[in-house]
Amino acid sequence: MKNISIFLVAGFIFLSFIVPAQIKIISNGNVGISTPAPAFKLDINSVESRFFYSGKNALHINHFGMDPRLCSSDKIVFYKTDGSGFANIECQVLTQQADRNLNENIVSLENMGIPTIEKLNGVSFSTKNDPTKRIQSGLFAQDVESVIPEAVFTNDSTKIKSLAYSAIIPYLVEAIKEQQIQIRELTDMIVSLNENLVAKGLLINSFATSYLQNTGNEKARLDQNIPNPFSKETRIGCFIPETATSSFLNNYSMNGTLLQRFSIKDKGKQFVTVDGLSLIPGTYLYSLVVDGKEVGVRKMILEK
Repeated sequence: MKNISIFLVAGFIFLSFIVPAQIKIISNGNVGISTPAPAFKLDINSVESRFFYSGKNALHINHFGMDPRLCSSDKIVFYKTDGSGFANIECQVLTQQADRNLNENIVSLENMGIPTIEKLNGVSFSTKNDPTKRIQSGLFAQDVESVIPEAVFTNDSTKIKSLAYSAIIPYLVEAIKEQQIQIRELTDMIVSLNENLVAKGLLINSFATSYLQNTGNEKARLDQNIPNPFSKETRIGCFIPETATSSFLNNYSMNGTLLQRFSIKDKGKQFVTVDGLSLIPGTYLYSLVVDGKEVGVRKMILEK
């Protein structure tokens, strides 16, 4: 309340210098500008708009015309559509500070995308105080709070919950990346099964052949080993471009010691089989190196 009082006093002094209009102070302490009977603590009235402080920790700006709105250099607009009962916000570009240098306690959301997104439920609804009953779609803060608590905010006075949808985007990004890994793993499995069936004469039209032909223009790629974790052996899929001159798959311990190197002679979709009996149980890192450049690094786990 102290801050509001300071604001009112400062506003009154400021306006007394810049507004060439009648200033009226009535017995109850209400101050009016361009109005002979101020109805509020601070009541500024003009032909086009009205500005007043209602005494309930709320500042009101009404523009007479199509809709009440507040503009700031044509960049952002707050307005209330007639009969809607709530405020709308329009802007050309909405940005949030996302500079890494301004943040700390940074934790990766890797492998958290799909499990998190699967717990959310999209709904359609209409707002109770909207007489038009316009159908909207979204998420409810109460449902999101137990899954992504950093996306939910609760008003201290009204206890009404609001939702920062932007906080959900990182989980969506990770979910898509995780799905792509799964798609590649499943594709590799299909290719492998097709190759085996063709080799045994059980399949004539090979999906594997079609897949390899369609990926001729792809860049070098390293896939997740299948299965993972594994106990006996696992297969690592990768893609080698036709333009590559040398390709290796390296297997490292977690401290960076090179344990195995597999030379890859052919081009296109290739597989490297790792024998679990040649290693001790634990976690390993493997990388694909094409023409002296590391394409990617992945993790595999050998169980007992």
